[in-house]
Amino acid sequence: MKKNYHFVQGPFLFLLVAFLSIFGSIWPADSLFAQTLVWEENFNSTSLAPNAWTYDFRNGSGRDAGFGWGNSELEYYTSRPENIRIENGNLIIEARRENFDGSVFTSGRIKTEGRVHFKYGTVEARIKLPNMANGLWPALWTLGTIGPSWPSIGEIDILEAGAAAAIAANKVNNQISSANHWSNAGGTREFQAGSTVSTSDLSADYHLYKMVWTSQYIKMYLDNVEFYSFDISSDPNKTEFHNPHFLLLNLAVGGAYTNIFDPNGITASLPAKMYVDYIKLYQNPGDELILGENVAVSGNFGVLTETTPFLAKLNFGSDATLYYWNNLTPITNPAPVAFEGSSLWAVRANSGDWFGMGISNNYVNLKDFGAGSLKFRFKTTYGGQFKFGVKTGHGEAWVNVPAGGQQFGVKRDGTWQQVTIPMADFNNSSVGNNIDVQSLKGAFMFAGDPTNTAADFYFDDIYFSRTTIPGSTGGTNAITAAPEPPARNAGDVISLFSGAYANRPGTDFFPNWGQSTVVTDTTIQGNVTKKYENLNYQGVQFTPNINAGTMEKLHMDIWTANSIALKFFIINEGPVEKSVTLQPTLSGWNSFDIELNQANFPGIDFTKVFQFKFDIAPTTGARVYLDNIYFYKTPSTVVGIAPTVSITAPVNNTNFTAPANIAITANAADADGTITKVEFFKGADLLGTDNTAPFSFDYNNLPAGK
Repeated sequence: MKKNYHFVQGPFLFLLVAFLSIFGSIWPADSLFAQTLVWEENFNSTSLAPNAWTYDFRNGSGRDAGFGWGNSELEYYTSRPENIRIENGNLIIEARRENFDGSVFTSGRIKTEGRVHFKYGTVEARIKLPNMANGLWPALWTLGTIGPSWPSIGEIDILEAGAAAAIAANKVNNQISSANHWSNAGGTREFQAGSTVSTSDLSADYHLYKMVWTSQYIKMYLDNVEFYSFDISSDPNKTEFHNPHFLLLNLAVGGAYTNIFDPNGITASLPAKMYVDYIKLYQNPGDELILGENVAVSGNFGVLTETTPFLAKLNFGSDATLYYWNNLTPITNPAPVAFEGSSLWAVRANSGDWFGMGISNNYVNLKDFGAGSLKFRFKTTYGGQFKFGVKTGHGEAWVNVPAGGQQFGVKRDGTWQQVTIPMADFNNSSVGNNIDVQSLKGAFMFAGDPTNTAADFYFDDIYFSRTTIPGSTGGTNAITAAPEPPARNAGDVISLFSGAYANRPGTDFFPNWGQSTVVTDTTIQGNVTKKYENLNYQGVQFTPNINAGTMEKLHMDIWTANSIALKFFIINEGPVEKSVTLQPTLSGWNSFDIELNQANFPGIDFTKVFQFKFDIAPTTGARVYLDNIYFYKTPSTVVGIAPTVSITAPVNNTNFTAPANIAITANAADADGTITKVEFFKGADLLGTDNTAPFSFDYNNLPAGK
């Protein structure tokens, strides 16, 4: 039986597979090198999992590869169910002959870009190929994630079928090939390929297609029989194959691989279907699995900013590079003045030529930013056309500002202006060119048509801003009470503020530290809650110090609509203060359980807790609600165990003569309390009660059948 799609998740930016593999002697070490299943897709749901898959669209125009996807292919890729769907536990990619936006054929192409990346491992897929005679080109392959463009990112073709050579040999449904593509020191594409001919018709049934990728080699298998090997152990030009890659599946029509470029030359019976039963990834210790949902950004994401609060940002020189594409040079004289901090981009475009620049960066997952915006400071006096853009796994996306235009906050008066571009404005649904916020790889682009005179442009404080997450309560005020804490023994909790426990005396939530914050108590659904208005920083003072040395965690519930990060400090006298950063989901209650250990608070003596402090982002104007603040440890005794009760007499299935007088006795016990009453029922009808042990009830004059 198939299992549902799942991840094997880890808490870090990448998952280093840390397990022991046991190799059985029945398997050759090189054919099934990686033995632990870490990720699989079984296509058992009704639609593709958005955290694992996305689509490629159109005919390649507007993409790096260009029209025909760099191979003179004839199809137009869509996300319609006519071309991509799941049926009966299979992914179906269907190629069709139909006129669609200027193309004669449609088909489907999906990928795990920005969602599932991996370095090394064994990939196996159970696939039934379509009848490829002639002109169909199914493929399972990978692309690299490091580098500006193909071929320097690297490509691994696990399965390709429908080749011109196979057509010529009348083996089109029997022959498959595999290949590697990379860039040499001069930037020229290199490749190596190999093929095999099966005795079976590969379109008649499912077959197993496998890649084994290690730090030494890449090998391919058809039904566990090796037919291709590629050495990557020592060539310095093959670094592309020591970086993470992502998976792609597609069914192309025509193109260079088939050597058919005329739609009239496609003789394959259409519609044609490629069936994928499953894809599995096995890995060994040291291999890498990167899951996009584990590294998704949860607050502001900085591009070029120094003072705006952010939870993550690009680091130029390590994970991002700014490229001046054409006709832009940095302005150095006079020295430009930044809007904030000391860094900015100041560039000049000379007349008579188009101008442009853009960032190439490692992948950033902004899955919660679909309703967010790109924000930056901008100034110019240039009156002509220009445009701003981003690049994702779906290609480049631009918003245009025509000559004289003032969209998005643009002004042309030579002063710094706030520009805000909603992420949705980068979508172009009419041509299937929506951005993919889970695979941002060009965080900022700027370009324009040729100018008549020199033009200067200044950029600063560039970042992505997230708004309220879908499914949250919304608004700027909490309207629902915080979650109710569980029952705890008095010795297992030190409560500072909670309606569920006895709160310790001597806690001052509003000491005068010169802050702008105003702290009040407010009642929400009958529950008293701390409200922090205009929060910049705020202390909590304890008299005397708290001895939390036996406690294991500190719990607090937080609600905020506009604070993306809260820095929480525990302070000893001196002062000695250490902090952790909490990242709340906006406009909903967040329950944080912070471990009291030296990893989180190095040097802090938990037996002498003197103060708490909160620092906030943004630094002014934040509104935060706090509730249920308490230290706790694992219960010393069982808490809240349900009582037990059992009938001791009469024994089940005992026969009586009517009219019968039956004495019913029962045992009752409560592991963490006292039994005060036992009630006796017949169905939903209460027969009687007994308030003292031993518990009993006399059921008298019972007629036959009762």
